[in-house]
Amino acid sequence: MAVQMAIIGCGGMANGHLNAYLTIHQTDPGKVELVAMCDEVKERADQFAERVKEVTGKKPAVFDDTDAM
Repeated sequence: MAVQMAIIGCGGMANGHLNAYLTIHQTDPGKVELVAMCDEVKERADQFAERVKEVTGKKPAVFDDTDAM
């Protein structure tokens, strides 16, 4: 069973986290599942989610509020 993860804050450092997740997914697809992205600028979170979809085929949920997430 995959560990479900979310990225909160899709700014500079989050790119490194996302790249690491995508690398893990490519080597072991069942290990981690990125299920949500959250950033106060929703478009930025959506861009991250689209990158995940390109690699995994599944788009994470997108939020601009951690309480709503």
